[in-house]
Amino acid sequence: MDDTPNDTSIVIPPIFSDEQLLGFKQARIDDLEQMVSDKDEQLNRTREVLHQLNITHEEVLGRLTATESARQRLAEDCATIAAELLSEAERREWCDEYDSFVHSLNTQLSQRWFKACPRESTHTFTVTVGVTAPSESYEDICEQLKEYLEGAAEGVSNSDAFDISVSVVPR
Repeated sequence: MDDTPNDTSIVIPPIFSDEQLLGFKQARIDDLEQMVSDKDEQLNRTREVLHQLNITHEEVLGRLTATESARQRLAEDCATIAAELLSEAERREWCDEYDSFVHSLNTQLSQRWFKACPRESTHTFTVTVGVTAPSESYEDICEQLKEYLEGAAEGVSNSDAFDISVSVVPR
């Protein structure tokens, strides 16, 4: 048999006593408790800042809503004034002066919603076209002229407002 000992464990004498180890553990616990206390304070400060930000956010939102409401009321008041000015100008037959005034005023204003409304007016145009063609093509010429004028009207804004009628009168 083999005469070597079977016990391979090595015994290391303790470097620190039990009291010293207990002191280290207690110091570590004290450090951790202080860290928890510091984090609690930081969390409470953060909650207070968040609360203040929520109040500020609500205040800003309230002010923004009130400002938008006031802007809307101002726009409605301006539209009312513009409509009354137009009505009075038409009643007094100052239309040319009104048109000049509104054009001058609108070029000076920076806010589109604040601008005075120009008068809407309707103009009637008579277009005379002289065409020499054989008499059998009369209906074709009438249709072609009508299509041409309708096509020209489509190129103008608000073409739905145009009432186009074409009549061809032979000479």
